[in-house]
Amino acid sequence: MTPALPGPLWSRRDRLRLLVPLIGGAALIGLAWFLVAGRDDAGGQLAPVSLAIAGAGVGFAGALFWLGQGRRAVRALSWHLLGSADSAGCETTVAAESVAGPNARYFHRRDCLLITDRAFPAAARADQERVGRQPCPACQP
Repeated sequence: MTPALPGPLWSRRDRLRLLVPLIGGAALIGLAWFLVAGRDDAGGQLAPVSLAIAGAGVGFAGALFWLGQGRRAVRALSWHLLGSADSAGCETTVAAESVAGPNARYFHRRDCLLITDRAFPAAARADQERVGRQPCPACQP
């Protein structure tokens, strides 16, 4: 049984949080371009160029924040799919029997998402370790 997946990585609010700094940064860069146009002396161009750099910084900061939100969403999704030792509702009991394929490197719990829909034979943990298999890093049987 596969658990229900959470929603999309970025919500409408997150996309808005990206667009506002990008549009604001682009507006600052456009204003700087308008102010610097037609000026010949370098001293008169210094303030508009600084304004353009600030606009680029605003857009860059918005993009970093947006990517950070996506990274946190991916981390939460991976914890949801693979399970986490500190997640609520996590099973703390150790299964008496674990499953593995004939030439597998790891043995798993029966409910591990990495072996969903596979009919592997069950065996005791000691038998799995005696054959040389290691516990699955995802389900940690």
